[in-house]
Amino acid sequence: MQLDYSSTWRRRPDDRCFSTSKYSSRGTESCILINMKIPNLKSLLIFTGLLSFFLSYGQDRFVSMNRIDSFSRQEVLEFLTDQGIPEEFMNIDYGVELYQVLYLCEYKDSLTEVSGLLARPIHPKCQAPLLLYHHGTQAADFNNPSTSPYGGEGLICMLLAGEGYVVGAPDYIGLGTSNIRIHPYQHAFSQAHSSINLARAIREINSNEVELNLGHEIMLTGYSQGGFSTMASLKYMQESYADEFTVSCAAPMSGAYDMDGVQSVYLTRDAPYPTPGYVGYIILSYMEMYPDRFADYSFQDIFVEPYDSLMPTLFYGNRSIGYINSQCPDTPNLVLQIEELEDYKVNPNHPLRMSLRENSLLEWAPDVPVSLHYCEGDDQVTYLNSVVADSAWRANGAQSIQSLDFGMLDHNGCVLPAVLATRKFFNDYRTNGINASLAIDQTQGQVEVAIETPENYRFQWNNGLNGRTIGLNNISSNEISVEVEEKSSGCRTTLSLDLIPDDLSEHTINATVMPNPASMYTRIRWNRPFTGELLITDLLGKVVLEKSVDNQDHLYLEVDHWPRGNYIVRSTLSGSQDITRFSLR
Repeated sequence: MQLDYSSTWRRRPDDRCFSTSKYSSRGTESCILINMKIPNLKSLLIFTGLLSFFLSYGQDRFVSMNRIDSFSRQEVLEFLTDQGIPEEFMNIDYGVELYQVLYLCEYKDSLTEVSGLLARPIHPKCQAPLLLYHHGTQAADFNNPSTSPYGGEGLICMLLAGEGYVVGAPDYIGLGTSNIRIHPYQHAFSQAHSSINLARAIREINSNEVELNLGHEIMLTGYSQGGFSTMASLKYMQESYADEFTVSCAAPMSGAYDMDGVQSVYLTRDAPYPTPGYVGYIILSYMEMYPDRFADYSFQDIFVEPYDSLMPTLFYGNRSIGYINSQCPDTPNLVLQIEELEDYKVNPNHPLRMSLRENSLLEWAPDVPVSLHYCEGDDQVTYLNSVVADSAWRANGAQSIQSLDFGMLDHNGCVLPAVLATRKFFNDYRTNGINASLAIDQTQGQVEVAIETPENYRFQWNNGLNGRTIGLNNISSNEISVEVEEKSSGCRTTLSLDLIPDDLSEHTINATVMPNPASMYTRIRWNRPFTGELLITDLLGKVVLEKSVDNQDHLYLEVDHWPRGNYIVRSTLSGSQDITRFSLR
């Protein structure tokens, strides 16, 4: 709900302060001593500015928590098995406790109260990583992690908590218990801060409310819209809150990262789409979040009858996304005014195109390991989002990106293999509170585990040897790994080290296209002289250029006669392929 200042800030007559908690039992108070007689406008402005600053940045984000349910380890296993998750896919070590958490989050120019799910392992023996899970598209209050924890993506949260992760899953602004009338769908700032503030609230809970045995690691994942939210959260944590959050790794799954590019084709093409309500969702959300940008546009300007009145009714009426989809034509663009659609196609300053461009997530580089999970057969979020993101982030300087394609499964079928791959990826980076690293000592001819109080640990190397050090002459592969186990708790982590650095530039192709966007001409530049096949297609797969390239590090293209739009560039050599994109405006 929108923050109610009258109930949240309560006057204490004895010391003329204000409490930041609705709940006096918490005992967490922050006071502003003020002179109640404000003599002039200047003093009033100073007071207002201090109050605004304190409200936005000085108070805790946690509001309250409500215990939903508790499961023993066996009950978790039985419940998830009854829900159709095969037992062989699970490694449940702990019982799970579920809470609904209420907390404060930035929304436009104020704070609003939102909700999220906290799923914690009961009495974990090792320090637990904080895993932030971001759910997929929902439009109703009742189909979100904290309001529907027994089904859907709530099951994923329970599974991960049972395996020893403290899981936080934001419901997002406008969903769950929030009273904002529409969720800011595919709005990077809003979805990122729903996650960031839940992380803050969970840290407060760990300090003041419930002992979670929370470690220092943060891991991010989510599916579909949640894949987009995962990378938006990582971007803001990295660029704006690096002194507050250190993310270990991220695994976005089947997300729409290229909102203004490969994903936007579903908006304009004359073809059926499985979830046609998404078009109205994005437009209404951006109209809400960018009122100045859309100031000259009414619903009648954008939507044809009856959708000019039906779309607001559906999305402001707490309807499920399944019901909304059923009320829309199978071809999404049929709800749009033809003139508006044509203007959107050719006008780079159309407010919808500007909003999509602002919320694309390609113009940065993750500085932590990222594993992109997707399916080429995805019928809702084109796999090219992941392909293009991989290429863009690498070109922008990302050092640790991998992509896993699970083939021709559709959007729903891709969930299980993507989640299983995410678990494995996270387990590879999970330290369980053990702070250790590997280092090569060339003078001694050995690899050593750097760790405090080594006598408290056991060390098992991947070649069968034991001990804190291993001689280089005992290593027969390019990678060495060691399992480190704390003797008292049994907590374990695995460290690995590449002994021969892999110069990727000698083995892989990396193409960049400049200028981008292009108008008259552009140039493809490869990271080394390239001999192979070049294929350029539009977003629908129509081939516009196919040629063999022989030992060239760049290629000029005259593109002024090509249709305006977005293009995919594929450079292929002996099974190795680079995929990037450019726009023609």
